[in-house]
Amino acid sequence: MHQVNSTILKSEIERWKMKPGRLNLLLYLALIALAAEVVFLVMQNRQLQARIMALTTPPATLKKGEKVAFVNLLSLSGTPEKLAFGAGMPSRLLFIFNTRCPACQKTLPIWQQLVTEMPVSVKIMGIANDSWLRVVSMNQCRV
Repeated sequence: MHQVNSTILKSEIERWKMKPGRLNLLLYLALIALAAEVVFLVMQNRQLQARIMALTTPPATLKKGEKVAFVNLLSLSGTPEKLAFGAGMPSRLLFIFNTRCPACQKTLPIWQQLVTEMPVSVKIMGIANDSWLRVVSMNQCRV
């Protein structure tokens, strides 16, 4: 009985063995698939690196003495406004904040007090680094 099982097992192994040509073809196809995957991953890596560079590259900053023509802003009422700089424009003190920033939230009452105490010639403006809806809802809660 043991001899019969051994013979059957050997014949099954022989039946499942691949011929050298088929094995080479299978390895060749696997190699092509791997090469295609490497090319795809290299392309994806380059795209991700470009995105990361765009996110981490600091924006151009002004140097002392450089001028800015104007900045487009959105007022609390939702109307677009141009914040212009230069000769003949009033002096401005800008409060740049984020509605989620705890330090910004703590200093907001101080800025609101400054608005009442500053001379009329100096205009205090808050510029939020946040969505317009968040700023409006924050303003409505404080008023």
